[in-house]
Amino acid sequence: MIVTDLRKRRHRLTALFFQGWEEAVLLDTETLLLAGIRVGQEVSEEDLSALQDKSNRNRAYEKALYLLEYRPHSRQELLNKVLREYPEEAALEAVERVAELGLLNDEQYAADLAQEFLNRKGYGVHRARQELMRRGIDRDLIDTVLQNTESDPEAQLIQIITKKYKPVPTDRKGVEKVIAAMVRRGYEFSQVRHALQQIAEIEVEEPWQ
Repeated sequence: MIVTDLRKRRHRLTALFFQGWEEAVLLDTETLLLAGIRVGQEVSEEDLSALQDKSNRNRAYEKALYLLEYRPHSRQELLNKVLREYPEEAALEAVERVAELGLLNDEQYAADLAQEFLNRKGYGVHRARQELMRRGIDRDLIDTVLQNTESDPEAQLIQIITKKYKPVPTDRKGVEKVIAAMVRRGYEFSQVRHALQQIAEIEVEEPWQ
């Protein structure tokens, strides 16, 4: 296969054109420069496959670094995102490389998220657990960080309800809406019921759950 043209593209990529091929092959520019590819050079299928593999590894690594620059990720969360664009082997290598640099710490990431969800966003434990799972945190680690994160669900519920509902409803329909909204935030029915009793001495029966 004879190289007929090399054209730079965005994101540090270069389009590699071959004689008789309608479509170009996109590779990262660094890989091409290191390989010394030139117009008029003959490239075997084996060599092209090796270039594509090397390019995928470089680009997957750059993608992982870019994502971590934006915000922290769990190992699994980062892997899932890199896998959307690159082969499994390249993605696994990229995640391992950034982990070796000390850029991945699932324990600290999970602890920070638990603090964020429980105490700053005001989620209940159930919602916090769902959010942590969605970010690829291991189930056992989720249990640990949720147990170790100090929070006061009742105080948070009272604060959320009194801030959101002015005045706090006391009729059945209004109370049901409050309960549904707080359960969606991850609180248990019993916690919401007790908070309502503290706020306005509202008696909530079990069938409302």
